[in-house]
Amino acid sequence: MRALIFILSALAGAAPALGAPERLPPVWKQLPYQEARVTLLGLGWKPAPVPATERYCSHNADRCRYPETHACAATAITRCGMLWRKGATLIEVIVSGEGEAIVHELKCRIGCP
Repeated sequence: MRALIFILSALAGAAPALGAPERLPPVWKQLPYQEARVTLLGLGWKPAPVPATERYCSHNADRCRYPETHACAATAITRCGMLWRKGATLIEVIVSGEGEAIVHELKCRIGCP
């Protein structure tokens, strides 16, 4: 959690230099994360990498293969947060599910209009 606060604070300080706020992309509930990831990249969003030493993925190390993974809950239905950035906007794509990650919701973290 401290890592997320640090990352959000650092990005918030850089926000004016990153450009205008971006609208949230559409929420693709129940879409496999791999497909949502390709779509986000196509819309100009970029993964907001989290240093490996700052991630919490002990329950599902497979989800940590994505550089944007910042934390995964240690529950039966692994729920993970993935950070994405576009301009001054930072969003978190929440995925869940056993096996393949499925998009559950989208949250604005910094700079949404």
